[in-house]
Amino acid sequence: MIDAVSQPLIVADVVMLTVADGGRRRGIAIETDSRYMPHLVVDDRTNRVAKTDMNNVSTEHYMGVLFRPALTMSDTQTGSGRYPLVLMYFPRVDYSTLVPDVTFTVREGGRIVGHGVVVADGTGSDSCSTQTGG
Repeated sequence: MIDAVSQPLIVADVVMLTVADGGRRRGIAIETDSRYMPHLVVDDRTNRVAKTDMNNVSTEHYMGVLFRPALTMSDTQTGSGRYPLVLMYFPRVDYSTLVPDVTFTVREGGRIVGHGVVVADGTGSDSCSTQTGG
């Protein structure tokens, strides 16, 4: 089991899509002990289609994250807000592209359920690899 407390984190503004826009049937509600663990893909926020090759295999770099409770909530119905995101598989997965101002989509498998922008790397510096999630 991965120890989320010792893993680095970033902070991101995340917009979860409504059902009408292809999002989840229920919004995310992150409590202290919740485990919402989607993937992020560095991407344009307007993209709604996962990229695959001719064999239907993803051609994108998926990065697993764990949502911590929201710092601020902008939409309680969908769960949109500002979240600390734990980089769950660091250092085995390369998260170096998740720097401030980078945009991404939130994925559940091949399905895009949200989008966002990195606002901080958790340290106030330009590296995502030095702050822990605890």
